Amino acid sequence: MSHIYQPVMIKALLQSGGEATTKKIAKALLAYYQSQVEYYSLRTKAMVGKVLTNNGVVEPIKSGRQITGYRLTEATHQVTNYTINHDIKNERNSHHGKVTGNIAGYEEPVVVEYHTPIHIDPSSQYLDRKTKFTKWLELSGNNLSE
Repeated sequence: MSHIYQPVMIKALLQSGGEATTKKIAKALLAYYQSQVEYYSLRTKAMVGKVLTNNGVVEPIKSGRQITGYRLTEATHQVTNYTINHDIKNERNSHHGKVTGNIAGYEEPVVVEYHTPIHIDPSSQYLDRKTKFTKWLELSGNNLSE
C-alpha cells in the first residue's frame, strides 16, 4: 500500500484547495486502506510528509513546533487530478457493506464503502506469450505444478 501514500496525499491537498490537516490527509488514506486515523497521521508526518517536503512538493503547516497539516507548493499546483488518479490506480469497483466492531462509532452496524480492483481481460499479447511459455514447458519437460 505504501506506493499510494504520496499520490493520495497530493490528491487530498488538491481537493482541499492546496491545504489540509494531517487528520484530513489520514482520512483520505483510509479510503484506500482501512486502519486508524492516528496511525496515518503519524505516517503522514514521519514518512509521506517528510519525503514530499524534502522534494519541495509540500510545505508543513505548524502550530508551534508541531506539524498540524501540509500545503502544496506553487510548483505542485501543476499536477493534475488525472495524473494522481493514475498513480493511485483508482480504477476499482465500489461496494457497501455493514460492519460492527469495538472501535468507537462502530459498536452498532454501520454501512461502509470498500473497493475491489476491476478485472482486466488479458491482452492478446499476454495470451500469445502464455501459449509460447506453456509450449516451452511441455517441450523442455519442465512441469511447474510438480
